[in-house]
Amino acid sequence: MKKRNVYKGIVWLALFLTAAWHAAGRAGAYRKEQQAYEFTIESELELTEGIVEELRKISGLFRFDAALSASVTLQLGTYRLETKLSGVNLSSYPLQWKDAQKSILRGNTPALFLGEEVLASMTDQDGRSPGRTQVKKWVNEYKQISLTVTDETGKGRKAVLCGILKQPADGVYMDRDQMREVFQTAGRATGGRLMVHGFQNMKKARRLLEDAGFVVL
Repeated sequence: MKKRNVYKGIVWLALFLTAAWHAAGRAGAYRKEQQAYEFTIESELELTEGIVEELRKISGLFRFDAALSASVTLQLGTYRLETKLSGVNLSSYPLQWKDAQKSILRGNTPALFLGEEVLASMTDQDGRSPGRTQVKKWVNEYKQISLTVTDETGKGRKAVLCGILKQPADGVYMDRDQMREVFQTAGRATGGRLMVHGFQNMKKARRLLEDAGFVVL
């Protein structure tokens, strides 16, 4: 009976596993290069047409949705909060909803969407925050809430609350087109959402943007 060469079998098994590992690595890398990656950018400076055109030159970039930004003060009863209002494309911007109204009326009354932490961050004239019971009531009854939003020019407008966000929990958002119409020059494009095709393109894009001074999220 011929004696089996155990060591030869081990060598062949090791070679097979090594080849399979490399093949899996190449397959994984290929899949990464076929995927789309999205991230948001923020800047302290306004994104001019020239800057936007430079952004569109990023390798693999196939979509850029600009976001408007304005410094505002929210007033709800005796509570108020100075914060940033962002105008975005609500249907495509990466927001995680806790709850939102199905139909939104786009008119002269700003329709706002607040993160869960925004209401809890408000303070009264004595610097006191609302209690947990009050915040929970606001969240549960947000459809009945009416608040005032005052822009940088000091102009105040009545606003309605149309949804609560899980993420970003500290964000205040509204429809970008409505923000352009209602706030006009008070809103500036200071960031947005990018979609890039390919893992290597995504890494390169993030590095270039961070080197250019953008906050990349």
